[in-house]
Amino acid sequence: MRKIVVASIKGGVGKTTVSSGLTRSLKRLGYRVGYLDVDITAPTGSEAFGLEKPPDWELDTAAEGGRGAIVPYNVEGIQFITLASHFGQAPAVLWDEEKKIDAARQLLQGVVAWRDLDWLILDTPPSSSGEMQALYKYITDLHGVILVFQPTDMAVADLYRTLDFLKFKKVAILGLINNMSYCVSPSGESFWPFLSPKIDLAAICENFRIPLLGEIPLTPDRKVVDQALDQIASRLDGAKPVILKEDITKRLIREGKRKLLKAAVRRL
Repeated sequence: MRKIVVASIKGGVGKTTVSSGLTRSLKRLGYRVGYLDVDITAPTGSEAFGLEKPPDWELDTAAEGGRGAIVPYNVEGIQFITLASHFGQAPAVLWDEEKKIDAARQLLQGVVAWRDLDWLILDTPPSSSGEMQALYKYITDLHGVILVFQPTDMAVADLYRTLDFLKFKKVAILGLINNMSYCVSPSGESFWPFLSPKIDLAAICENFRIPLLGEIPLTPDRKVVDQALDQIASRLDGAKPVILKEDITKRLIREGKRKLLKAAVRRL
């Protein structure tokens, strides 16, 4: 079972949309896939799979040598678990960080009876909090992380922070997905939909030697999105995880100095 974390320190970049869509794409390619939503404060996994509410957990008392285990819910042939199943979708979560960490630890260390999976996709909360740091500690045999970002200047600032966080934790990166990379109108025209300036994420990936797995447009056409996700899913088998080694802050400072020098030369 290859475990993949879909991550971003910034919220609102489409992690759940990508996580659920990528899970479905891997299923369409013939893989046995599981989906685990460990975002306890903003659980959207159920909605992403078209469920009106999180499914109730079922227990197999005979599993794990008699210790018992949670049986994943079956959604479209996908093994599915979300933390929201513990208490429902609507109530506010007032757990402190220690409780959140313990819940994630239990889900990641034997409490769920996954059955013969090829891939397990983990949809995670945005942040570099103690909760997220513990997540990487408790995931055994992590295959790698997929980063999801928009090509906007606001998102790129958090992309650098995410890269620095993963470098510090020595977590392998499978690649980056450029989500909402452009907009497609009903007439088929492509345009940039945001007020924020567009950033070249492909250049950033090349600079840090991180694979760019693909891009997903912002469109109401589900077929276009599914096709993009299918192409990304087909690349995962051959994707080689990368562990960052160079200090990202120092690199950004060097690049900033080079840009200032080039600007000064142009003015001269």
